[in-house]
Amino acid sequence: MPLSNSNPDRKQVEIFCDGCSIPNPGRTGAGIVVPNVVEIGVYLGDGSNQTAELHAMREALLLAHAGDLILSDSLYAVNLVTSRWRAKAHRGLVDELKKLLTPGVRIKWIQGHAGYQWQERADRLAKRAAIQRTNFRNVLAVGADDALMGSRPEGNIAPIPVTNATGECL
Repeated sequence: MPLSNSNPDRKQVEIFCDGCSIPNPGRTGAGIVVPNVVEIGVYLGDGSNQTAELHAMREALLLAHAGDLILSDSLYAVNLVTSRWRAKAHRGLVDELKKLLTPGVRIKWIQGHAGYQWQERADRLAKRAAIQRTNFRNVLAVGADDALMGSRPEGNIAPIPVTNATGECL
């Protein structure tokens, strides 16, 4: 499924994101899944679960185009980005997220650990990134990586090694 928004008939892309901290506060990671397209894990260093959830939302927003749907199990991140809540902490990061929110991108809260396959996968990727202290990207569709990276602001691309399904670097 191409992620380019140049086609008005483009289908909605669902982007699942999750953050974790092991322990809380502790090592943090973010997991992002575009089903059957790409899986991303990002090690974020030390921090809290809330910070990790916001950074996971940031990664999802960087991938999203108008018409896409971002799903997160973090009520905190969803309500701050959609302006339902006002930030008392993490104000700079929340302001950045609001600027990254492209018109037409929807953000929805879903219950965590409730059997949503792709949200569970994002959770596992976040934990893997935090535990292994590494970044990784599993590209599952030909051409998907170029389409995804095209939406990231210049200078905002961290080196993420491409890995296969078992996590081995290619």
